[in-house]
Amino acid sequence: MSTILFLLIFFLSAPARAAVKGSETAVSVEPVYTFLAADSDNTMLGFGWFKNGFSLEDATTTCTFDSVYPVSGTVTMNGGTLILKQDLIFQAAIALSSLGKIIGNEHMLELGASVTGLPSDTSEFDTIKLFFNEDLVISSTIMIKGTTLIHGNGHALTLGEDGHLVVGSNASLELRDICVEGIKESNIRCVDDTGTIILDNVIWVQTDDFTFANGSFSFMDDVALVGAHEFLYQSAQTSTIQNLSQLTVSHNLTFSIGRKEVGGVEPLVFVDNTSVLQLDSCSFAVTALGMQMTKGKIVFGKDVDVDIYSTSTSNGLIVGDGVAANDFVVHFDPAADVLLKSGHFVYNNSLPTLVTSSSKSARLTRLATSNIYLAKSVTFPSMTLELSSNLVPPITIGTGSILEYADSRAILPGVEFDITSHRYDLFTFYLDGNDEIFLSKGEFPLNIRISSTGNEIHGNGNIKGIITLTDSNAELICDIYGQLEQNIILNGGTLKLGGNLELLPTVVLTGSGTVDLATYRLNLGEGHLSMATPLEWIGTEGRIEFNGLLSLSSTWTFGGTKCVIDGKGNTLELKDGGNIVIEDGTELLLKNLRVVGAKDTNIKCLSDDSSLVLLNLDWVQEDDFTFDTGSMKIIRDVDLIGSCTFIYDSARTSTISSISQLGITDGMKLLIGRKNATTTVEPLYFTDKTSVLKIDNAILS
Repeated sequence: MSTILFLLIFFLSAPARAAVKGSETAVSVEPVYTFLAADSDNTMLGFGWFKNGFSLEDATTTCTFDSVYPVSGTVTMNGGTLILKQDLIFQAAIALSSLGKIIGNEHMLELGASVTGLPSDTSEFDTIKLFFNEDLVISSTIMIKGTTLIHGNGHALTLGEDGHLVVGSNASLELRDICVEGIKESNIRCVDDTGTIILDNVIWVQTDDFTFANGSFSFMDDVALVGAHEFLYQSAQTSTIQNLSQLTVSHNLTFSIGRKEVGGVEPLVFVDNTSVLQLDSCSFAVTALGMQMTKGKIVFGKDVDVDIYSTSTSNGLIVGDGVAANDFVVHFDPAADVLLKSGHFVYNNSLPTLVTSSSKSARLTRLATSNIYLAKSVTFPSMTLELSSNLVPPITIGTGSILEYADSRAILPGVEFDITSHRYDLFTFYLDGNDEIFLSKGEFPLNIRISSTGNEIHGNGNIKGIITLTDSNAELICDIYGQLEQNIILNGGTLKLGGNLELLPTVVLTGSGTVDLATYRLNLGEGHLSMATPLEWIGTEGRIEFNGLLSLSSTWTFGGTKCVIDGKGNTLELKDGGNIVIEDGTELLLKNLRVVGAKDTNIKCLSDDSSLVLLNLDWVQEDDFTFDTGSMKIIRDVDLIGSCTFIYDSARTSTISSISQLGITDGMKLLIGRKNATTTVEPLYFTDKTSVLKIDNAILS
């Protein structure tokens, strides 16, 4: 009995043992050993080579790994805890039967290529650098503590059905050079807002919708979010795209993000202009409280739908804050096709040129529920802007801001055009020097305001709005294969034809100014037109064509080398104040026309080098008329009509051409002769015997 009592006292009072394997001085190849839970300081020493593996007794067992050698064989931790004081390398010939918790103390745990899955009892990584060399599957919930890195070396990490990575309080998890698959629900998460997940060169593949409710992300290098599901960012913390880094959303994923609370922090920040959010073949949703982007850059690629669930500009998607250092770039790639479906997009950059595009083929399409507000000026670049219907509201421009277009293409219902201009008001484009509108098809619906020189409207289609030149310095080149449906208001400016131009009925030129016909045709509209505006016409074989009666009560002055009025059988009525003046060196041809109301000198040449050519014309005088300067030429049939006198008092010779006849009729008196007694210049020349002067019920004197 005394012996038993002695043994009990001896063993109960013996200190806890420590199992120490290996050596600190010489290499020792260790057999498989099971470290016991009862041992207080289990250690694998520096020169211990555990080539056959090791085991821990159970989940309460703790062991320190301090060996410099890799481990092979079978490792069975049974849920216990392994503390690293050295890097731990599991060689290719390793069998991980069971793991548990690994406290890394910033050391590396490298998995050999034979490891393709972590045991289902893997429960915690604490301040460890995990490297693996083959695609790896996680099938358990792993708590992440401290600062932990999982490095995939370009391989895939798959979260199995029960696989979760949970970042603890004040902990961070970095996933680097890895493709993470099987992401869904919240199987990668932070337990609270103090956790951080760093994605560094990561492909993030979702198999279902994913919600991130706590903590923050840091996106480094190239990160891609893919999968035809929703990534719902609901954290109250700010995530960051680092410098020289790009977050790409693609492959039909929906990225939903916005402020968590009214007045809360921004959900996503950009470090500088090398921080990029790339959207491509995806949906981008800004939640109801909105967000503001500064400093960085957003790049739109193909097939991007944008929904902004805002009720006003204050909770929309805002780019920039008006401070130059925080300006934000909005870029459209060549294949960009962006559909702005709803909400409020606000441009608030200090510079107007931060919407950029790589090609005119890049497209932004707006639906009727979308709104764009310019808190600051903006210039849309060479890209395509499309409105899905006539119900799309116009861009709203803040006080003092300017909306400009630099070779932008606009597609509206029924019309397409390219434009370099800026917007004057809701219904007017302003071409203010070297600007242009190129109409591809359809009917341009808006008004056009012109100032300065070098402006051009050209292309195919009609112009429905009013064209207004602001002053005498304004110049417009018009080369439209179509029709003008409203008046042109010249205000002393110059309209230059770059091609034939057709005006619809009732359309006239108003406000004094100049029309440079060049070699082209201005086709006036059908019906009775009244022109009360003094105009100067310049031409080099350019012509004006009538398609109805034109009543003129102002002065038309013709310059250049030659201008033509082709009446096409219609009438030019010279009302009171109506005059035609031919400048020095200019020839004016009136053809196929009936001129009514000639009197006094209301048709005249300003010098003897000017000439008036009449072809197939009826000349109906209202009162005596005097032609005292320049010359006339009669071609085909010309009749002078009216019971009054036509006085030819010019020092120059006028001509009746071959196969032509000048008829004096209906009581008309033609008073003609040499200018003075000393001149030898005859007033009238007959080209040949087919040149005829016919006096019929008239007087030649």
